[in-house]
Amino acid sequence: MDNKKLEEFYELRKRIITSNPIPTPTPAQLESRIKQLETLLKWQGNRRADELMKMHNDEQCLAYGDSDFLVLPPVSVSELIKETLERPNYDLMNFLEAFLMGILKISFLREASSITKPYVFFVVRTFERCIEGVYDREGGLPKIAVLEFLKKYSNWAGLKYDPASIVFSALEDVDYTLYSESELSDYIKFAKTNSGY
Repeated sequence: MDNKKLEEFYELRKRIITSNPIPTPTPAQLESRIKQLETLLKWQGNRRADELMKMHNDEQCLAYGDSDFLVLPPVSVSELIKETLERPNYDLMNFLEAFLMGILKISFLREASSITKPYVFFVVRTFERCIEGVYDREGGLPKIAVLEFLKKYSNWAGLKYDPASIVFSALEDVDYTLYSESELSDYIKFAKTNSGY
């Protein structure tokens, strides 16, 4: 592992305000984790960013739910940072700047039984009003029940949503060994029956 890069990571980690410990990344993750922490520091405590977030959220009411799931918009940068640090791969930070510029919307999808625990987040392209990506907490495919729920949500919110493209896009990035043949078959069947929804 590159000692200078590791020292840089430790220096950045010391400056992040969080109640959750930030684990040391693997050598393969080190470079991207440094970039993610730099992004966190750039926006941490930035009042203008919180104002932009509030403005974007006020433009569209994105909160919605049923008995299984809730969709909640983040209300502050500190909430996004907290959520990011509770996700093993910190993938949420990859969207923060586009969100603050109004290009994307980020929403948290929670299980109704534990609304404070990170579960899934999804990204909406603002101008196209289209759900672009759905990201499971562990970096895998979201459960089919989540994808079904997003069909209801997209109808309610007037968003375009193509579950098939979400599934096939996610399948390009996941570790197939984490899923049984039956599970993968279920995802493909779901995608095929929901193509062009």
